[in-house]
Amino acid sequence: MTLPDNIECAPEQSTRRPTDIGMALREVLVKALATNRLTSGVFSCVTLLNTQPEDVSVCVLPDVGPQMDVTINIQHKLLEAYCWENDIPVLRVDSGDKLSAILKCTATNNNTSEMSDTSCVLVQNPVASTKDDALINKFYNDVMASDIYPRPVIQLPV
Repeated sequence: MTLPDNIECAPEQSTRRPTDIGMALREVLVKALATNRLTSGVFSCVTLLNTQPEDVSVCVLPDVGPQMDVTINIQHKLLEAYCWENDIPVLRVDSGDKLSAILKCTATNNNTSEMSDTSCVLVQNPVASTKDDALINKFYNDVMASDIYPRPVIQLPV
C-alpha cells in the first residue's frame, strides 16, 4: 500500500497528538465567541450560510450517534452538503455536550450571550489568522479533504 503524494509521514504529523487538534479547535471557538464571530443553532447557521457563505471559515458539527433523532442527522447532512458546495471545511467533534460546555463556560466568563443550541456552530473568518487557525486548516487539508474514510472525529477537551 502506498500513500498518495499529498500525504506524507512527516515527523511533525507523527508527533502531533489528537488532542492538539482538539485544543486548537477549542481555542478557535473561544476566540471566535469572544470576538462575536460565532453563530450557533441550525436556523441561525442556515441564515448566515444563505446570506454570507464567503464569511464562514469552518463549520463544527457534533457527532450524532445512531440513537439520535433522524431529523438531526438529516439536518447535518444538508449542512455538510451546502458547506461542501461553498468550500467551507466541516469538522465533526465527539460530543455536543463538550461543545456546549466550552461555549457556555466562555460565554459566562466573557459576559456574552450564551449559546443554547450547539447542534451546528459556524466560525466566521478572523481578522488575522492565528497559529490555531493554521493548524485547523492544515488538519482539514491533510486529513479531512483526503480519501480517508470514515472521517475522523475530533476529540474536544473540556
